[in-house]
Amino acid sequence: LSFPRKRESRDPRFHGDDNQRLEKDMEKRKFGRKKSFGDKGEERGLPVRKKACRFCIDKELRIDHKDAKALKPYTSEGDKITPSRITGLCSYHQRRVTEAIKRARILGIVSFSPVQKMLG
Repeated sequence: LSFPRKRESRDPRFHGDDNQRLEKDMEKRKFGRKKSFGDKGEERGLPVRKKACRFCIDKELRIDHKDAKALKPYTSEGDKITPSRITGLCSYHQRRVTEAIKRARILGIVSFSPVQKMLG
């Protein structure tokens, strides 16, 4: 995209404040920022709801590296640790879950890769 050049004040056809004219011209041509890709739900007309941390809401829930079933929702099919923007955990509990998954992997409770599931 090319923006209109700033006009010289010596030109007899243009007088007054050139910057205001340029701003109006840019508005007419709809120059400006493109839409951000973060608000996809709002673009489609869907209500966007902020995910709440399960561990902050329910104080009884504990993160334990020995409980494989509790850690399962926080790993993907490829046994990668799911990011907090998908799980909805706060940064404090996301770090604790990540630490627990890594400890469980070392102990052999949770597998490192999907290939390990097939073999053993």
